[in-house]
Amino acid sequence: RLSMDGMVINTLNSITKLLPGDRRTMDDLAAQYESMGRWNDLIGVLGADAERQTDKARRVELYLRVAALWVEHFANYNQATAPLEKVLELDAENREALVQLKDIYARKRAWKSLYEVLRRENAVASDPSVRLSNTVEMARLAADRLQRHTDAIAHWKEALKADPNLHEAA
Repeated sequence: RLSMDGMVINTLNSITKLLPGDRRTMDDLAAQYESMGRWNDLIGVLGADAERQTDKARRVELYLRVAALWVEHFANYNQATAPLEKVLELDAENREALVQLKDIYARKRAWKSLYEVLRRENAVASDPSVRLSNTVEMARLAADRLQRHTDAIAHWKEALKADPNLHEAA
């Protein structure tokens, strides 16, 4: 009910110190920061809230939101990787985190990390075309960027099993 944003934030911060896990206060503080466009503060509140959560689904949701804020408001892909990796620690099959990390690592040219994300995505992918695409990409990365020729050969063989007409692997 306070009409001054600064006082509202100070009051909510005081409440969070007294009641660190209070769900309503954390939500109100996050909403206040968001309405004011204070993205760094919002990221801090959401990150701290995620660390305190015991509900795995809620933690995943908060970390995904933190990553989205880093990308949307700051175009800071480096900062977005940490919460996405935390999502995968909690839920190794989270497709949203895998897709975002794959895009980020490709942009950053972090070949080893990209290779690992492709491997993880391949392990959970049910679509054969996604598996084939990832296998081909892993083969390329292993051969061209990582100098892991034995792995590249194994991936090309796997790709040929999946699609015998794959000319690139021949």
